[in-house]
Amino acid sequence: MSLLILDRLLFSSSRKLGTIYTARRFASRAYLHTSSTWDQNVSQRRVKRLGKPQAKGHQGRSGLNPQLLDPSELLDFRQALHQASQELSQPAIFSELQACVSDLLRLARNGLAEAGDSREVARLLHNAYRQFKSLENGENFQKLNDPVKDFVEAYMQRKLPCHADVPVHILGFYKESRQFDQGIEFWNWLLHKSHGDDLDLRCFGAAIEILAFYGVSPDYCEKLYTYGLEQLGKEYASYHLCPDAILPDRSARSLDHRDTSMGLLQGILTARMLHSRWREAYLALDTAFRLRPSQIPTRFLELFIYNRPLAEAFQVFCMFCRSGNTVSGTCFTAILDGLKDCLPKENRRTRLDLLRSMTTALEAFVGAAGALDVRHLNKIIAIVAESDLSRYDLELNSSGGQDKSHGLFVELTAQIIHLFAARGVPPNIVTFNQLIMTAGRQRNDNILQAALRDVKSLKLSPTTVTGRSLLYAGGQFREPSLVQNGWAVIVASYSDLNKLIPTDSWIRFARSCSNSGIKSFPFEQLKLMKLEPPSSYIKAIELGFELADKNNTMERLSVEESNYNEVDKTATKVVCADISARLTALNKEKFRNFKEKPLDSLSIYEWPRGSDIHCERQLYDELTVDATSKGAAQNSVNLSNNSRLTRSDTGIPFDELRFLNWQSINNLLMQAEAFDRRTKVKVDEAIQDGQPVTQASDEPARQKHHGNKSRYPPSLTLYKQDVEDEKNKPMNKREWQDRILALRRFQSLPFKA
Repeated sequence: MSLLILDRLLFSSSRKLGTIYTARRFASRAYLHTSSTWDQNVSQRRVKRLGKPQAKGHQGRSGLNPQLLDPSELLDFRQALHQASQELSQPAIFSELQACVSDLLRLARNGLAEAGDSREVARLLHNAYRQFKSLENGENFQKLNDPVKDFVEAYMQRKLPCHADVPVHILGFYKESRQFDQGIEFWNWLLHKSHGDDLDLRCFGAAIEILAFYGVSPDYCEKLYTYGLEQLGKEYASYHLCPDAILPDRSARSLDHRDTSMGLLQGILTARMLHSRWREAYLALDTAFRLRPSQIPTRFLELFIYNRPLAEAFQVFCMFCRSGNTVSGTCFTAILDGLKDCLPKENRRTRLDLLRSMTTALEAFVGAAGALDVRHLNKIIAIVAESDLSRYDLELNSSGGQDKSHGLFVELTAQIIHLFAARGVPPNIVTFNQLIMTAGRQRNDNILQAALRDVKSLKLSPTTVTGRSLLYAGGQFREPSLVQNGWAVIVASYSDLNKLIPTDSWIRFARSCSNSGIKSFPFEQLKLMKLEPPSSYIKAIELGFELADKNNTMERLSVEESNYNEVDKTATKVVCADISARLTALNKEKFRNFKEKPLDSLSIYEWPRGSDIHCERQLYDELTVDATSKGAAQNSVNLSNNSRLTRSDTGIPFDELRFLNWQSINNLLMQAEAFDRRTKVKVDEAIQDGQPVTQASDEPARQKHHGNKSRYPPSLTLYKQDVEDEKNKPMNKREWQDRILALRRFQSLPFKA
């Protein structure tokens, strides 16, 4: 009986690592009760069920030799694999990786390894690189690359079982580690020499990505995309992955079919984005939103965030959130970074608009069940700090316009901190370091006192950065006690680290002492600490005094910048009241129903509507519903609208959500067209002047890479000009329709209703 239990466990369909512990517990008990020899009848029945072994190099489950079967060995390997996947953040993982590959090869030689084991090892190697990719030029990268090399060699020699996920992970590893030659060599082997067991549409998508990063022409990538569809996708995928495909039911959650691969679509989207084919890239995004509006991989969003201007990236981000897609915290951070970087370059009214956009991004991310992090809190506090709210408070305080114990900045930051704390994200010392620096920069005592009070009440441990912030604030306020307290924090921090205080800290210290009128204090500290040689520190102190005298006037507020006219005061009050109300509402809801409470706007500046909603809906129906079955399709939509299955997690019926996304893609196409037109004008002017083309102020930095390092100098100046130009060129219904059809590559309507 025990042997039959073991037989059922080992050959059950449960292959996932999450079931290992249960399987191992029962299998171990069964194994202890088995005799040293196999029951002949059971062995014969098993061989009969499994059939003849496969050819050498392809032994998987069907090629098992019962005489070699050791269940404890196999389950121990899978448990070790699972444990290694949970410990990827530990540097000791490198020794475990080589052991996992060696154990897999040994199990494969004995006919014990399955295709799922190859997949899990490939996934482990890929994820390990993602954890340690910052060390790619060091010794640790070589420790990671060696087991990958052994794994790939064994896989290409067919010593390991095949699985369709393995090539995807291997190609992804080579792409992200920039080992393009090895990746292309592996792809050529897959395409020409493998048996095709592990070649699917996702693999074609991964190959297109690595070829695009390598610099292969976009036409070749498009041909490979078409070839993959013809070879593996057949007519079904070839049709539904086209921009003008018509869904059988627009109210369905997704078009679930293995041939409609998001991996392949992601690959061609990457190639189009890297080669600046913005129109085709947006049509690929439109296809993804049509097929699976709430199940799009985050990588789609990342491509637009890091390769398109901020205005477009912001709208794509809001589209993903509104549709209920999983949005990573990294994407939210990138959007906040873009908004923050815009602030110093814009005027006061635009900064207020950016504050509203920040609130919209927060509403969208939280409404889509995004996981907030303390880094998001600090980014938002930094955005508010870069705005003019603290200067507004300072001016009202100096004129007696409000109680000095209150201010818009303090109230708004307190509300944001409370919102995050209510969602399990309390502030850390970095949050208050920013507030102390802002208080010093704006000479706003309200902010300073509130920050110091909260640090004390929360019992946060100050850091070296806290000490530097106190030094700066003390110098700006000309408050000797703040300078002394800040210096004490710095001394204690470096003492705990058993390190000497660096020269740049002495320069900051001396500068703040000079501003505070205590020039003797640095020399007293130098004498007390008995540092050798004292001459180098004396030079640093003297340099700090010199910088204080030279830049004292530069630190003061510009009178012109700090003055608020009545219009600005009114606008500031209105915007802050609106943000406060939205934050209050956000604090009361765990998830957002975007049907009942839609976002105010998906754009930083609303793109002008080219037509009314009825005309847009009419064109949408003509493009997305077959005229011969429109009545039946419409009836199916009406009957299923009340079903929970036809609504996204954000509360919007999928039929309506697809239409909203179609509208947003139209706006993005028009924005991208304006950006492309502006870029061409810039190139023509540069050619005429014989000068190199300078980067547009809101043009993304063109860097070919796999991740999120590409940044661009964000500015909304040119984008606002495009919005104004669009407003000054109104279109009639026919002109708008022709423009949309042209942007979507339609020569005319595909059919008439």
